[in-house]
Parts: sequence; C-alpha cells; structure tokens
Amino acid sequence: MYQKTTKDNEEHVTNITNNLLDITFNNKDWKFIQNECLRNIEENEYLDIVCLSITCLGHIARIHNCIDKEKVLPVLNEKIKDKILFGFVSDALDDIEQFAIKFTSDDIKKFPNLKQK
Repeated sequence: MYQKTTKDNEEHVTNITNNLLDITFNNKDWKFIQNECLRNIEENEYLDIVCLSITCLGHIARIHNCIDKEKVLPVLNEKIKDKILFGFVSDALDDIEQFAIKFTSDDIKKFPNLKQK
C-alpha cells in the first residue's frame, strides 16, 4: 500500500516530484529519465511520486518520441491492475502508443493486463 502525502512528508515528496518534472522536461537523456521513473514506480512508497513517475513515462514518449518498451511495458502491465494507478497507466499508454516511434498496439497485446485499456 502506498503512503499518501501528509504534512510530515510533504517537503520530501514535493522535492522529488519537482526534480522528476525538471528532468522530464529539461534533460535530453530520455533513458536516464525513463530509468528514474521506473525506479520510482518500483521502489517509492509515496503515491504522488509513483503516479507522477507513470505520467512522466508518457511525457518521455511525447517529448522524445521513444520509450524502451521491453523495460516499460512489463512494469505498466503490473501496475494497471492497481485501481488507484489504472488511470495513470492508461494515460501513459495512450501517449506511448501515440508518440513513441516503433511502438505499435501489437506491443501492448503481448501483455494481458494492458488489454483492459
């Protein structure tokens, strides 16, 4: 279960989300950004950070026209099962499918949970 942002952890969560947004929109190394997002999705305990990290995967596809589907799709396939994350994953998948070059709907079909979209 994810922790929600509270007064006690608000500054920490804000710092991480601000940094994540900064690198997403200002760093040209999309692989670095993608790996930071995936790390946060897998390891972070704060819901706001996990949700933003998923959203940023879609931003990477939109801004850089690429994504490493072998790394990203298995993670999204797992997270789409979480009702809280479902909408964030669906939005990210829409951006990935629309903007990532060499990414097709057939890629999504390889993952059973993503077919719910």
